[in-house]
Amino acid sequence: MLHEQIVRLTDKIRTYDKENLDEMLFTAGEGVRLIAETDRVRIYLEDLTRGALSCVYASGPFADNLRPVAGLPRPDDRQAGRIQRQPAGTA
Repeated sequence: MLHEQIVRLTDKIRTYDKENLDEMLFTAGEGVRLIAETDRVRIYLEDLTRGALSCVYASGPFADNLRPVAGLPRPDDRQAGRIQRQPAGTA
């Protein structure tokens, strides 16, 4: 079942072109939610013009309250680039 859902999302992304970046990010975020088995997912992209991270996708509790994060994760920050598993519904 999970494999089939991921294949469908992958096929969907393949139909998009560069004008559909928002849809690509949303679909990728949905895939991360499925794989990580959590409702709480955030995707940040680096804004090269400001040198800051911007939240471009959020799901789960408090998703509407997120603001762009100033600064970048430090290379020694062990949390940067990792999926953190938290049970759905936890704060």
